[in-house]
Amino acid sequence: MKNLKVENVFVVMKEGTKIKGNATVNIDGIIVNDIKVIQGKSGLFVGLPSRSYEKDGETKWVETIRFENVEDQEAVTQAVLNAFYAKRAEYNIAPDGSKVRKEPSEKKPAAPAIKSDKEWFDAAGNAKADWGSDWQ
Repeated sequence: MKNLKVENVFVVMKEGTKIKGNATVNIDGIIVNDIKVIQGKSGLFVGLPSRSYEKDGETKWVETIRFENVEDQEAVTQAVLNAFYAKRAEYNIAPDGSKVRKEPSEKKPAAPAIKSDKEWFDAAGNAKADWGSDWQ
């Protein structure tokens, strides 16, 4: 596998669900959606996209994508878990899914202030000469 990039990582903060996150992975230009981070009995694991079917009255699951070799699957699993942990840390989400703080660890720049009419027009109501430069 030459290129592996994890994109669109989401952390699920809903109580009562085993799904803790979701990700999209770009593998050598092939986009794989709906990769899940799931809480199992022995910790988190990565679930590949799958579909369900019924057999003998039981619901079974089959992966809709699989890897030819274990090394590639382990690389994807590790990349998704690393991205998931990074996203969780970025937003200060504790392992149990609760928020540690209200703000993300890195503050985003504030949106530019909206100018009032006094800044666009003079006392006589004429447009100020520099108003056009703000629209470029």
